[in-house]
Amino acid sequence: MIKYVKAINTGNGFITHEDQDVYGLRFDNFNGLITITGNELDIDNWIKRIKGVEITEQDYIKEKAEKEKKYAEDELVNLEIEKVNLQTKVAEKVTILNNLSK
Repeated sequence: MIKYVKAINTGNGFITHEDQDVYGLRFDNFNGLITITGNELDIDNWIKRIKGVEITEQDYIKEKAEKEKKYAEDELVNLEIEKVNLQTKVAEKVTILNNLSK
């Protein structure tokens, strides 16, 4: 059985060795969006324990795509900032070199 879960709290005790070794649950966690494989009763108990919310596969795919897009956009902004910073440093070095050669 595979279920999809949205988790609010992913801190200490979120996924334990017992969940994996004793109950045989398998997890794929993407920033609080969880795919869980295992026995349905064990999955349901885990969802209750972490106070998660079961979502549909379609909602999981949609929310994951939205988060991936947001991460990519944020990374692009960070890279643009880094590019400008590097260009500024290069321009400063060129100015220093030009002044030294005068």
